[in-house]
Amino acid sequence: MIIGEKINELRKKSNMTQEMLADALGVTAQAVSKWERGVTNPDLFLIPSLAEVFGVTSDELLGLSQQRDSSECNGNDKLENRISYLEHMLGLLMAGDADEALEYSLSEAHPLLSFDFSKMGSEECRAWQIRNGCEIDNKGGRVRFRSAPVQRIVDKGVDPQIINENIKIDLTGINNISVRLCTFSNNRTETLQIFFKTVENPTWDEQKSFRLRYPTAQTVNLSVNISNPYWFGTLTGLRIDSTSNYSERSEVGMIALSDYNGEVRYICEFNAQNPEVKNWRLVHAHDLRSEHTIAFRTEWIDRKKTFFDPIFENNDIRFDIGRAKYVHIRMRTDPIDTNLRGWENNKKYSNAFLNVFFKTESSDVYNEQKRVRHDYVAGAGMLDLYVDMSQNGFWNGILTGLRIDPTENIDARYEIELIEIPEPTAKVKSASFLKNLQDRLDNIEQITDTLQGKTDELESMIYDLEGRIDDLE
Repeated sequence: MIIGEKINELRKKSNMTQEMLADALGVTAQAVSKWERGVTNPDLFLIPSLAEVFGVTSDELLGLSQQRDSSECNGNDKLENRISYLEHMLGLLMAGDADEALEYSLSEAHPLLSFDFSKMGSEECRAWQIRNGCEIDNKGGRVRFRSAPVQRIVDKGVDPQIINENIKIDLTGINNISVRLCTFSNNRTETLQIFFKTVENPTWDEQKSFRLRYPTAQTVNLSVNISNPYWFGTLTGLRIDSTSNYSERSEVGMIALSDYNGEVRYICEFNAQNPEVKNWRLVHAHDLRSEHTIAFRTEWIDRKKTFFDPIFENNDIRFDIGRAKYVHIRMRTDPIDTNLRGWENNKKYSNAFLNVFFKTESSDVYNEQKRVRHDYVAGAGMLDLYVDMSQNGFWNGILTGLRIDPTENIDARYEIELIEIPEPTAKVKSASFLKNLQDRLDNIEQITDTLQGKTDELESMIYDLEGRIDDLE
């Protein structure tokens, strides 16, 4: 029985309404309703209070205690059960994170459905297909395959770029980029992105960029103080991406670089008399140059992106999911090209994620609604990933297909040893509480990071204003 069902049962036995229970705990009736419907779980610190209200132990509330008749259970059995429970809780507390706690709780669970490639013959393996990938072999107890890079059209969009790749400026001391621009469209807010490249890092990429928000339908002077670890050495290129889906015309009047003292080290005024304008070119835009600005209209384009997205799927499954909540996948990845940047000196770690798609008898098609994502660290050796499928409302009925999409940013070699659906156990409930708590802490950390970023921006603006005041004085 899940915690929500237990709360509902005990509340009704106590002749309490949801409002009465909410008042006793200092929460809202909506929160109690969500617990009982299994939408959310109560916070960990509320468990003792809930147990006290209902007159039961925390063990009983969590379903962790073994209720036995005294004739069937002596004192030694109770002690052994208690020791086992405490050992389990100690293991959870020693787990590095919520995912590791879940792995610990499910590691000995009985598999309801199992595809163990170490015990499967070639005929059984044929039920699993590899798409967007090339199979290497399925010997030695693992299916091995490598991703095959594919080009896909992401969407139609607008992405005008103003580029100068004929710059050669020493970046020592330069800490500010200024841009004057005007976008002719209805009043709204758009994003300006400034990319750069250097002799030391000669490519355009997201790591070497700055974002600025700006209002449209007016001329604005935008300025950004630079704090980017790649901003050093000799500048060889600047790229201004003024992305607006609605403007008929955009104009850039000036681009300038200045140092800590406010001295302008580079400036380009976009007028017909300035020879420096010839070094700037337009990409994905229709040229509408005027006498005093570089003007353009955005050009709609089909964007394409290279994906490394192998698909490993079995469409010959028939299994009643019932109350099964997790999919266990044992796998590992390694880079195909060991000379890739970031993988030298055995630094084989990068962020990656795995999507588990599924289809059922009532909804027999793979789509974005029927998938669950699980993050993992690529290159960390053999991994046991326990994907919580209960967070998806379509995970019910008769399972007819499973699809595993391990997605990384590089061309990688995959080894999948085991795919199974483990039996849910009472031990998992305590791990779920830890996972919910971890998710809340992660949300708080993200909010804190956002606030810190805004604080840094304000401090930078104050520093800039103080410099201007000093100049005026």
